[in-house]
Amino acid sequence: MSYADASPRVDIPRRLSKCVLIVCLAIAALIVRPPEASASPIITAVPSSSNVLVNGLFTVDFVLDDFTDLFAFQMGVSYDASLLSLVGVATEGSHLASGGGTSFVSGDTSNPGFISFIANSLSGLSGVNGGGTLFSLQFQATALGMANIFAVFDPDPLVGDGLYNSAFNLTTPSVQGAQVSISAPQPPTSVPEPATILSFGFGVAVLAVARRRERQRPLSRQ
Repeated sequence: MSYADASPRVDIPRRLSKCVLIVCLAIAALIVRPPEASASPIITAVPSSSNVLVNGLFTVDFVLDDFTDLFAFQMGVSYDASLLSLVGVATEGSHLASGGGTSFVSGDTSNPGFISFIANSLSGLSGVNGGGTLFSLQFQATALGMANIFAVFDPDPLVGDGLYNSAFNLTTPSVQGAQVSISAPQPPTSVPEPATILSFGFGVAVLAVARRRERQRPLSRQ
């Protein structure tokens, strides 16, 4: 048998080996594929009412949906100073405090329309899991319009805004703001006073008696 006749038989096993190797590499790539990144946590501004009257008061809770091992946070809040007035300062929520002692900072309110450095930190060694209210703010509606309120995370790393786990790894969450519609109070409906009603009733009664007497009076002779 010549060399030319034997060469095709030698190429067949080599081609099969290459095919098997390619299939094995493809399967290995699927097995060791890195997991997809988890969804970013969300902080939502939740107002006690989405419709308020001018001069009315309402509260906004800043709620974290889900986070594992939350140990500390820092952020700011933006609001429409032309429509809203901040009442007091931020108050601590129940979520982080459920993990033990905390050090809450109510923030800097010196700039109307923005509150910076609202922060809180646990004093233990581990964080809390899940979601809940981080802090709350109270506002008074001062003018007609649609007011926007939302959390703000400064991207400057020197500021330090974000969520921290117990290893102090930083995560920047997504935010969902709140819209509050401010309207004017309805004018009160006028109600007649009791004295006015009695006077009107007395006048109607006198008129009825007069008409009855007029009917009963005999006609004069021609």
